[in-house]
Order: sequence, then C-alpha cells, then structure tokens
Amino acid sequence: MPKKNDSYASRSERRKNKGFDRFLNWAIGIVVVLIVLIGGYLLFNILHSPDTEASTTSTNNKSHEAKSDDTQDKAKSDSEAKGTESQDDSENVVPNDASQNPDDGSSATDSDDQSNEDSGGGPKGPWKPIGTTQSEPHQTNYDEGSVDWNERVKALSYATGISEEDMTLIWLGNGGAPDKSLGKVKDKQTGKIYDVILQWVKDKGWKPISVDPE
Repeated sequence: MPKKNDSYASRSERRKNKGFDRFLNWAIGIVVVLIVLIGGYLLFNILHSPDTEASTTSTNNKSHEAKSDDTQDKAKSDSEAKGTESQDDSENVVPNDASQNPDDGSSATDSDDQSNEDSGGGPKGPWKPIGTTQSEPHQTNYDEGSVDWNERVKALSYATGISEEDMTLIWLGNGGAPDKSLGKVKDKQTGKIYDVILQWVKDKGWKPISVDPE
C-alpha cells in the first residue's frame, strides 16, 4: 500500500508541474504581446508627436526655400546675362548722325533754290524767292559779276525755265524802284525772248513777279 501512495503522489506532482509550466508559458506570451503593443504605441506617438511633425515641416520648408533661392539665383543670372547682351547690342548700334552723310553738307541757299525750283518756276509760275546769301539791309548792285547781279541772273533763269547756259542776257537794270529789277533774256534753243520783273523780298532774295514773252 505505501508504494501505491508514492506512485500516485509522483504523478500528481508531475501534473502540477506541467500545469505550472503551461501557466508560465502563457504568462510569458502575454508579457511579450504587451511589450510589443506598448512599444508600438510609444513608437507611434513619437513619430506623430508635434515636435517630430514640426521638425519634418521645418526640413521641408528649408528644402523648399533652398530650391526657391536656387531658382531666384538662376533667374537673376539669366536677367544679368540678357542685360549684358542688350548693352552690347546697344553699343554696336551705329548712330544715325547727319554728319556721316556727305550729301547733308549743302548750304541753306542751295536747299532753298532746290525747293523753289521744285515748287514752280518757268513762264507760268508760280514763283517764290530764290534765296540769298546777302544780309539786310539789302543794297541793289548792278555791277556785273557781283553777288546781287548773279542772284538776279539766277532769278531770271528760274522765272523763264531756261538754264543759265542756254540763256542769253539781253538787258538787266532797274525796274522803277530800288527793290525792283527788270531783265530781258533770250532762249538760245528756241529763240524766245522774255521780259521779267523781279521783286526783292527781305531776307529771302529776288522773286519773279511777272514773266511776259515777246
């Protein structure tokens, strides 16, 4: 009988030990699960804490600012390059200076004469003063070859439409007043004769006022 009791006690003790081991394993498993859950929760809070978000936002802002600065620097460099090119182009532009055109050296009298010839002339007119190089007060001079004489001859040519080379001066003298002159000329090509009355216009020279063919 004593042996049976000992055997029963041993089996009972083993069962108790197995039950304790199972409990211990379950307890360890629960503890591990709790550790994982708590660790995950803490990690989640750390990642989503305001300080972490602020740090991430600050980093992103700094990156964006750096890109903006790079863009601005590039735009500024491009603008400076374009400004330099524009300045070079403006330096290469040759000014349109009237002094570079030799044809612009003509005298005011020549311009007036050309304008007068283009605006009329000939026996039918209309006529304008031929221009003058003389100063006021004007002094009528009938000396052949003088400035006043030569300007009257030019006025006769303008009034009749006959070039001075093809014009024969028959007579040139006073027209009845200090500021008037009368001339008679002949066209070498056609043989026509014209009587011309000239009037002095202050600061503008002799002006034909009458052309009569004979």
